[in-house]
Amino acid sequence: MNNYIKSERKMTSVEISEITGKNHKDVLESIRGMEDSWVKAGGNKFEYTSYIDNRNREKPCYSLTKTECLYVAT
Repeated sequence: MNNYIKSERKMTSVEISEITGKNHKDVLESIRGMEDSWVKAGGNKFEYTSYIDNRNREKPCYSLTKTECLYVAT
């Protein structure tokens, strides 16, 4: 019997913006706009984190599970 929890892969809002060709700030705005509905539907708040941009600045982003990504996409 396996005694470990399989970790779920995640995708950041930065990766979503790169894949979709949209500005990251617009992706962040969309995710923020959907978070309350997601929580009301029984989900947890989206994981808010940060990344280092190409100018070595810390910038905000979200880290979403596959299910959360699908929710945001729809």
